[in-house]
Amino acid sequence: MASLATQFMFNGGTVVVQLLASPAEQRAAGTFLNGRVLAFVPLFLFQAVTAALLPRLSALHSRGSRADFQRTVLRLLLFVGGLGAVAIAGAYVLGPTVLRLVFGPAFLLSSRDLALLAASCTALMAAQALGQGLIARSDYRGVVAGWLGGVAAFFIVVVLVRPLLLRVELGLVVGGLAAAALLAALQPTLWRGTTHAATV
Repeated sequence: MASLATQFMFNGGTVVVQLLASPAEQRAAGTFLNGRVLAFVPLFLFQAVTAALLPRLSALHSRGSRADFQRTVLRLLLFVGGLGAVAIAGAYVLGPTVLRLVFGPAFLLSSRDLALLAASCTALMAAQALGQGLIARSDYRGVVAGWLGGVAAFFIVVVLVRPLLLRVELGLVVGGLAAAALLAALQPTLWRGTTHAATV
């Protein structure tokens, strides 16, 4: 269930755009998909990092090395923050130009659209990083609760916001942040003595 919720948050935006688009907006789904592909490029680098990191987190937890566990997760979150900041700035400044060069002049998204998609990618990566901590602890129910909370937040925003692309983009940002917040709240021991753990 957590995997399905995660995959929806990373990939379901295009389907939602297509379902909500009016006949005059049908082209928006293809444009949104191309923008999402471009803005989510950092995700490929991040997934390679998390795949290698999970066994280390599991080993640290099994040994009871709480300080090392904290440092590892915090460093991962710092990596996400740095990568996300670069991605958001790049998407805002260069995104529309790169989108036209890669996919053709018919596919146009604004700097705001691409920056919001990059921000959603950053929020979702942060949630995924925090989820690794729960998985390493075998707290699978917590992972499910966090990601389902993100999906619920996504749909609340989609219902309340207009127009089409903005509602889905903001939904992904808010959904990612909600998932990250819930996943962080479900592991309070991770934040005890974080100043010491981050500086050791």
